[in-house]
Amino acid sequence: MKYLAEYLPRIGVVLVVIAGEVGEVELRKAGEQRLTVTVNETTEVIELPCKVDPLARPSIRHSEGAFEIRLKALKGAESRRADFTTLAAEDGWGRKELAHAELRCAACDGLLITGEACKRISAMPSEFWTELMDYWHCHKPADESAGAQQYLTKYNALLPADGELLVGDTFVTLGEGLLSEKLRTNDTVVICEACSAPLGVVTRERLLRLHKWNLVQVRSNGVRKRYRQASAVVAGLLSVLNSHAARVVHLRAESGSQLALWVFNVGLDVATPDGLIRCGLKILYTHDVESTMHAPSGRQHIEPMTMPDACFDDFVKHLETTNATLPPRCGKMGNWHISYIGML
Repeated sequence: MKYLAEYLPRIGVVLVVIAGEVGEVELRKAGEQRLTVTVNETTEVIELPCKVDPLARPSIRHSEGAFEIRLKALKGAESRRADFTTLAAEDGWGRKELAHAELRCAACDGLLITGEACKRISAMPSEFWTELMDYWHCHKPADESAGAQQYLTKYNALLPADGELLVGDTFVTLGEGLLSEKLRTNDTVVICEACSAPLGVVTRERLLRLHKWNLVQVRSNGVRKRYRQASAVVAGLLSVLNSHAARVVHLRAESGSQLALWVFNVGLDVATPDGLIRCGLKILYTHDVESTMHAPSGRQHIEPMTMPDACFDDFVKHLETTNATLPPRCGKMGNWHISYIGML
């Protein structure tokens, strides 16, 4: 059964759209956040994105090849729409969590670094710090003095102190005091000494930047956590939204594959047959990049973004898998396909 359940906090409603032709519909509420739906003798248990009033009577109508069910959300149902600018693309990988965890190679499980070995663990203000500084220096009044050049060299890069670990949304950067025999470099690539798996890159400041999707986080209680490769793209989209207010993105893989994205909405709580998506993004996407790039002049600014192949592929796979579970009326808008992906 294809369906989409979305919490609409402004009107206090959970809207459930279920694909199906005209026929009999039976609803049974199982608690405040679960709905059992039978459409033409096919039954599905739907986990709702928020609690609904079990006493309120739902409204049901059929339109455009789907049943539309409106349920009254309970007052005070949680919504984090306003807080998306402060959220990371993947929860549980911040400096607080890493302070009491081990980072291991995802390929061989070899220990790379521990939080206890770090003198300090700091959060980066932005993964695009260098790009922001380059932009500033390109647009500020010209100053060729020796003092100005020293300032440029000192502050254009965000460098970790000795023994410090800098934590970004998608990578960690090692200070000199944390370099060990467990890591080695091959030109511009950081490699696991034990298994030779690539872990990250060497920056132009000769620092080691380890990508989180190549690591496993092991916490003190033994819980293991992997970073989704698709989350690297989500983090990039959030940065574009926050810094440029751009919502249309030309996404490229390093191999040349490409996709046009339109970040249609942010901070949504929805449910699909794939599961619940908390504080998610509603993304419209199309493989017809050329027509999007050459749209009429009224189109807003289109932001370019390039990602590693593994992150690009995982992101696209997630979009297409979720899109396939949606009712046809919820999965397409004009030439754009519609999908959802979570920030948490």
